[in-house]
Amino acid sequence: MFCNFISDIDPDKIMILDNASCHKAKIINNVKTKPKLYFLPPYQPELNPTEHCFSVIKNYIRKKKPRNFESLKTYIGIAIKNLCSNNKVFNMFNHCLFKN
Repeated sequence: MFCNFISDIDPDKIMILDNASCHKAKIINNVKTKPKLYFLPPYQPELNPTEHCFSVIKNYIRKKKPRNFESLKTYIGIAIKNLCSNNKVFNMFNHCLFKN
């Protein structure tokens, strides 16, 4: 399934991947056209902007202490909207890309 996904991506593009086993499968080498693949170093979540995003969302939800599933969904939506405002996601990517 992942092979089908990457074969549909323009070969001039770049993909940054974690080290999930499906990303490292030998069959990926057989995919004829694929983007340039770069892998994050193992065990360095500070280089993965997704980890930062989830951390912000989880901290917001912990502070709100939802008592039921509906309020949990509402708080997740608010946290994502907050995260997408004011270039926060852009800043997280920059932080990860330019970290020394």
